[in-house]
Amino acid sequence: MKAIKKLLIAIMISGTLFFLGACGGGIGSIIYNPDPVDPPSPPIDPKAFITGYVSYGETSAMAAPEAQAPLRASAGDLVNNAAVELRKKSDYGTILATVYTLKGKFTFADLSAAEYVITASIIDGAAVLKRELAVTVESGKYEYNIGSSPIELVKTGDLTIFAKDAAGAAAANVMVTLDGARNAYTDAAGTVTFPEITRGAHEIKAAKAGFTDCADIISLAGIAQTAAVVMVPSGTGLTRPEVSGLYFGPAGVSEPAVTEGETLEISVVSNNPNGGTLAFAWSAAAGSFGAQTESAAAGGSVESRARWVAPLVAWAEGQIYSYADVYASVRDGKGFVVGRAGRVKVIRKTASKFSITSYPASLLLQLNQQFSYQMTMSAAGNYKFEKLDGPSGLSVSAAGLLTFTPAAYGDYNAVIRVTETAGGYFQTQKFVMTAANSIAELSGAAFSKTVLKPAGGLSTIIKNLKTTEHLVAIGYNKSSSYASFGLAAYNLSAAEALKSPAAAVVESEGADFAGAAAVHENLGPEQAAAIKMDLARRANERTAARLRGGEAAERAAGAARAPRSADRQVAADDLKDFYSLNSLAWPPRESDWTRVSAKLRAIGASCYVYEDTSTPYPYLTLSDAEAERIKNSFDNEVYPLITKNFGAEPNPGIDGDGRVYILFTYNVNKQSAAGYFDSTNQLTQAVLDSSADYNKNSSGYKYYSNEKEIFYMAVPKNTLKGETYLTNTLGVLAHEFQHMINWNQHSLINPDILEESWLNEGLSQLAQDKAGYGYQYGTLSFVIEPFLRYPESYSLTKFQFGLGYYGNAYLFARYLADRGVNPMNLVKSSKIGRANVEAEVKRIGAASDFDGFFEDFAAALYLSNSGVTNDAKYNFTSINIRTVQKDGTKLSGLRLNSTVYLPTTYKSPSLSEYAVSAVKCTSQSAADYKFNMTDSSGGGIGAVILRINGQ
Repeated sequence: MKAIKKLLIAIMISGTLFFLGACGGGIGSIIYNPDPVDPPSPPIDPKAFITGYVSYGETSAMAAPEAQAPLRASAGDLVNNAAVELRKKSDYGTILATVYTLKGKFTFADLSAAEYVITASIIDGAAVLKRELAVTVESGKYEYNIGSSPIELVKTGDLTIFAKDAAGAAAANVMVTLDGARNAYTDAAGTVTFPEITRGAHEIKAAKAGFTDCADIISLAGIAQTAAVVMVPSGTGLTRPEVSGLYFGPAGVSEPAVTEGETLEISVVSNNPNGGTLAFAWSAAAGSFGAQTESAAAGGSVESRARWVAPLVAWAEGQIYSYADVYASVRDGKGFVVGRAGRVKVIRKTASKFSITSYPASLLLQLNQQFSYQMTMSAAGNYKFEKLDGPSGLSVSAAGLLTFTPAAYGDYNAVIRVTETAGGYFQTQKFVMTAANSIAELSGAAFSKTVLKPAGGLSTIIKNLKTTEHLVAIGYNKSSSYASFGLAAYNLSAAEALKSPAAAVVESEGADFAGAAAVHENLGPEQAAAIKMDLARRANERTAARLRGGEAAERAAGAARAPRSADRQVAADDLKDFYSLNSLAWPPRESDWTRVSAKLRAIGASCYVYEDTSTPYPYLTLSDAEAERIKNSFDNEVYPLITKNFGAEPNPGIDGDGRVYILFTYNVNKQSAAGYFDSTNQLTQAVLDSSADYNKNSSGYKYYSNEKEIFYMAVPKNTLKGETYLTNTLGVLAHEFQHMINWNQHSLINPDILEESWLNEGLSQLAQDKAGYGYQYGTLSFVIEPFLRYPESYSLTKFQFGLGYYGNAYLFARYLADRGVNPMNLVKSSKIGRANVEAEVKRIGAASDFDGFFEDFAAALYLSNSGVTNDAKYNFTSINIRTVQKDGTKLSGLRLNSTVYLPTTYKSPSLSEYAVSAVKCTSQSAADYKFNMTDSSGGGIGAVILRINGQ
């Protein structure tokens, strides 16, 4: 049987027969057979959120909290109505969006992966207060909460850059880049000015043809300033030294805070590529430097260390901190001068500097249960606690105890300011809390299922997860655009060191796929054309249904076959002409049609079997026994079983004959197809010729109708013949018959509302089962296997013409039938797609809505045939998806995208609409776990959480 499967795979590479029935009722029922491997990668376009808060770092008057009545604002307060602009770093001149803060908060949504620049600003008196920062949105990251404290707005001033050569002469036309984002050129005087640049450190790069690129770090004081860059000619064989730093203190922080009079150690490191004598110079506008020392560093570099004493400041009333800038310059004696600078916050001695040393042990809250968090400081003191932002009901006591009882699922932001009352120094803490439900212990049960609904709270607490259990999180996306989910889990009772989960992926069965197929369904030009034709024919299907109109409704009203009239008597071996497409061109022209002379090989009670009389090598003709077998099987199996389960075809149909025509012609093989149903044959040639949608056109397009209910079928060849060919062909006939019936029944109700492709294809594959030519022979294994292997790559409801899409659609339709849905009710419905399924599952009590049924389906994909449960709700009752199939294909159930140990973080592949991705989570110790999922779509991600006893 494995050899047969390989044969089926191989033959379509050369553009011949493929057994699976076509891609839809109507005119478009072509199916192509690309390499039956993995699908092309879906577009990975996760949509990100950036959320932050803005506060006053200083005011127009001072860097201090408001102490005097005239001051407009208070340092540390959240800023209302600040303008926050979003740009891409690569296109600084274009503002993508502008939002205004409310209670200091801003959010940008629907962002793709890129490097962004966020600029927040407000006018305070005569001063422009501003802050600019870069945020990198990476693929796989989808929610960015900026910092654990608000963005502080500080004063600005214009920055003028003076570019000069080594002799001091002005250098014109130098491109100066500020902070990697803004570019401008120096004028004839060698200067260029950037307006409203914030206090603090900034990177300056300068470049000009004929000169070595220059890069310096400067520090600005929030006033108008000028900085110089020295341009050294290139072509001298000299290289600009690389300087790193400034580094403050042993921890190497980038922007420290010290008390006035306190000593701070600062260092900088430079290489010496030109072999010169490095000279380090330290300076500061305020404060003083003690002795500096130089020493050898790694890689032949030199490190310079200096001790800076913070100045004693003449403080304004109420002022508690100020800023000081420190500088280091490095000269190599070869003409290069490289500068580095930094900003230090200088705190008033009486301000009692402190830091917040606590952080909430759990940010996951249970609904209607009180959350408590005690804030602690690095030093004893008298502190004032203020809630600057947070949900109603969140309170903070005079002792710093926060309490909150969430009444609804969701995320809650909180910003708390702590002020030391004697000196006025303050610190601010920001965090996000999530209210979620919990998953109880199994208590002897084999498994439990919990659903985290889209937009309903994607967090939960796993109660006492044991090492003998595991979780399977099956995430899905109901959004129409691609989305991904993140997972973070940690032990609620663990030591603090474990509460920041590190990546712990121990197995990654799908790591090579991770949203991008390791091996694609590589389509050649012929297969690509087949897809294009299918899409075009799908659109044509609606046109044919509309033109068919009420006349067809009368013809197809009865389900019983009509008796043939006397003038339609035919006999075996009679010849008849049919029009058949011979290429994949669409719209077709005259040359794309062949007038086929066909011989009547067999006459059944329900069908005529015709065969092209001009079958060329390497194609084969049907033997008499094969023609009889096809007739008898259609009469006794396919026709009665498909009409019983799905409804009636057009009968007696456009030709007044109760039999359907089955035409075997190698022209179908030439279209990379096994067979198809073309609804254009339901229109008369006169209608086609008179319609602007068809032959009444000026483009040379031509359409023909055989004016019959007809299936076009591929003929055998040496690589697919005999019993295998017959079994596959009968399955295709059942598949295509469902398409014919589905098109007929829906077009009778409303010709403008035909069934969606995913459900139509699922039902046609189910029809193969119903006729006895589906799972009974393993004929659908090769579409099931790629879906189960890479489920994250295949949308259920956004059908595309790839193997796994068929597999997904089939298993869903199979699950519908196994749960008790009558497929005829879906076919005869006035609804389509999800609404059609929802109405039927609600009617039989299988689920309350489509999503609920889909969640059961997702659980069944993992649980079915696993031995975990015998509950029919979570098992396919007709097909075993964890065993070797009749054709030799081994199915192993839903493949896990990863297996992880808790605590962990995990990022899913990007999922299309109603695609799933599963990850297994195993506990390293029995504990309660915080389990938090995030959603890149802002409301489309849901999850089925299976808690299973055993490993």
